[in-house]
Amino acid sequence: MKKASLKQSRAASNGPAGLGNGPAGLGSAAVSITTAGQAYMNAIGEYQAELSDFVARRLAGDIAHGQSLATCADIGAVAAQQQEWARRAIDDYVDEGRKLFRIASTAFASPTRGGGK
Repeated sequence: MKKASLKQSRAASNGPAGLGNGPAGLGSAAVSITTAGQAYMNAIGEYQAELSDFVARRLAGDIAHGQSLATCADIGAVAAQQQEWARRAIDDYVDEGRKLFRIASTAFASPTRGGGK
């Protein structure tokens, strides 16, 4: 009787049709997949929002740059404005690349190593 009880107990922990809801079963795999999927979707949303904000900031900066060029009195002032604009643009793109890399690397890190949200 004891063997039958142990066998029944194991069958019950494996859920319907023996698929498994325990740590090594399909139930935990489904939870892991769902959790990872949610983390990826959150990261995609964060990535898109960050990218949209970046484009808006850069466009505003480009418009301001164009307006500042209109106030330049000579070619030296134009060159100085262009250099400053280029420096800011490079800094902005480098910073944005770092932000997007952080978002992506967090999303694709293993949930057991602290990845995801």
